[in-house]
Amino acid sequence: MSAWASADAAALKKGEASDDHFGLLLLAYPVSDELRNEWAQARATLERDHRLNGAYWMPPEHLHVTIATLRRYDAAKLNPADREVTLDEWRHILDGAKISQGWPPSPFRLRVTGATFRGGCATLDISDEDGAIAAMRSALELSIRARGGHAVVGGGDRSKGRPPSVCAADDPAPHLPDICHCTVMRWAAEPNDRDAAKAAFEQIAGPRFAPDDVVVDEKPPERVYTKFGSHVPERPPPRLSWSVPAAVAVVESSPFMHVEAPHNWWFAEDLRAVQDMTPL
Repeated sequence: MSAWASADAAALKKGEASDDHFGLLLLAYPVSDELRNEWAQARATLERDHRLNGAYWMPPEHLHVTIATLRRYDAAKLNPADREVTLDEWRHILDGAKISQGWPPSPFRLRVTGATFRGGCATLDISDEDGAIAAMRSALELSIRARGGHAVVGGGDRSKGRPPSVCAADDPAPHLPDICHCTVMRWAAEPNDRDAAKAAFEQIAGPRFAPDDVVVDEKPPERVYTKFGSHVPERPPPRLSWSVPAAVAVVESSPFMHVEAPHNWWFAEDLRAVQDMTPL
């Protein structure tokens, strides 16, 4: 039986995690205030359940959706000069993806559709409402190939992946997930009872993050008339959905994006369009 516990999660739980890593991520970040608040309440309840002893719960301020892992945080350390070369190469790749025909417009919408216990971790499931993240990943895959690299997609064969040619030869291959999610838990120590831990998470987080029932025959909003004209009010957005101003690339200096003030080194849109995201 494979272990669920992670040494990095254990270090985070003790407040001893290293902060000198050089991982590179493309993210939808931060999430909405509504989601952060909802997770903070769920987290407080989950932390009190003895069946989940050993779990490390993601702080609300660090919730994010990974669009792509460009460089793993646990890759070999680089000197400052090589870090700049690597950043410049990935800026070139991201710029190439952004100007391609397949890159989607911003902003884009995401929505929580559930909570899933996955064994070694637990996640909030995210719906890519506009298909924007899927489009970004496709455009990025082609841009990586144009620079001599080969991204691993989903659970594909990692032995066939390779970093862009300008990057260090022993760098891990970039990874493009084939799902959208927020990771909210990792194990700092093995649970006493795996089945009980799964049941606890599903009992507490499941109802809280379940999607609202779809009302098919709901009457559309009626037109509103004023002395200035008329308009049809927009329907309120679904619960736990939010608009992402733009994708952002950050340095993951501590495991699992536990970074107080990430170095944001690339934005999909003009910085002024996402200035409200700083600090992240």
